[in-house]
Amino acid sequence: MPEFFKMCVDTWQRVNPHWDVRILQKSTVLEYLTEDELPNRFMDMTSHQTASDAVRLGVLSRYGGVWMDVNILVCGSLDKLCWNAISWGQRPACVFYHPSYGTEALGGQDFVESWFLATGPGNPFFIRWRDIFKELFQDRLDIQGLLSHPFYKGLDLSGFEKLNNDFSGSGMEFREYLAIHAMCHRLLETEPQARRLWRDRFIQVNAADTAFRLQMVAQASNLHMAQVLLLEDGRAGQLIDGVPLIKFRTPDYGPLLQLSAAQLKDQKHLLGRLLDPPDAAEAMRRPAVSARAAYGSVPRWGGRRYLVTASLAAALCRGSQVVLPMGRGVLAGVSPPSVRSFRPGLEPPLRGLRPASWACRSC
Repeated sequence: MPEFFKMCVDTWQRVNPHWDVRILQKSTVLEYLTEDELPNRFMDMTSHQTASDAVRLGVLSRYGGVWMDVNILVCGSLDKLCWNAISWGQRPACVFYHPSYGTEALGGQDFVESWFLATGPGNPFFIRWRDIFKELFQDRLDIQGLLSHPFYKGLDLSGFEKLNNDFSGSGMEFREYLAIHAMCHRLLETEPQARRLWRDRFIQVNAADTAFRLQMVAQASNLHMAQVLLLEDGRAGQLIDGVPLIKFRTPDYGPLLQLSAAQLKDQKHLLGRLLDPPDAAEAMRRPAVSARAAYGSVPRWGGRRYLVTASLAAALCRGSQVVLPMGRGVLAGVSPPSVRSFRPGLEPPLRGLRPASWACRSC
């Protein structure tokens, strides 16, 4: 994994020190998800993006937690952003949306991003999303020809068409490449119960105002995002006041992959202060969590929060890691009574328990 992505993942735990980062191997996928929870030709898929999307929907449906791609730099508390509300049953999920690509009929908030997803276990919206995504890829290995599938028929994909126009130089057909987004849109457009749950209960965060704020600032100033991040101006931090996380797209992080660790952490610029803030040294002096404490036979369900990071996409093309959960009934084979008896709709399903968070990195 490139140094920059490693540093992004480091911010998750530094800003949220009570969450743990767990990396599991591809070979254990089916220990945590059954074949029925994945597309029927999952292990043969040549589309790494699609395989990764299938896993995120599978693990979130079963275990709940927070999913983040590793090209996300975390600036704020996950608990404050959404997890307190989710864990106490006040809200079932948290999603980011991009207003530029939403449809008027759904209030412009229906382009739900997949790089950050948070939910409790057994969320019916996520289960349904998983199932239609799985059916969409029945007997498929990649995304070619998806537009001819009946699930696309009659959908208002004008937001995706705008995305195609905005990124015409990419050579991508985003209606197919972002199949996970398209199937979410199908849920919102065709299934009233799912639409009501999303509209009335989900925490919905405007990505343009938060995760993509620096891109918007850079665009307005005719600059590249990297130029904004490398500004040697102490006031640059004001640009991200209140921003919980920063999402880097491929064009955004491309130049940063060429920088050394020392250059990335240079305190003279905003990026360095985000990746390696002045108080990081103090945080590093905190006692480390032992392997027994992290994996022990008696999990501290009331006080631990499990953060998982790995990459199905990288696993399939480089044979490295894969995203997998650590959640109820998984850690040391123990399932506390409050979780064992959980059924969707019972209150409070997650009180005192912080389930896994997931991450995916692309190649």
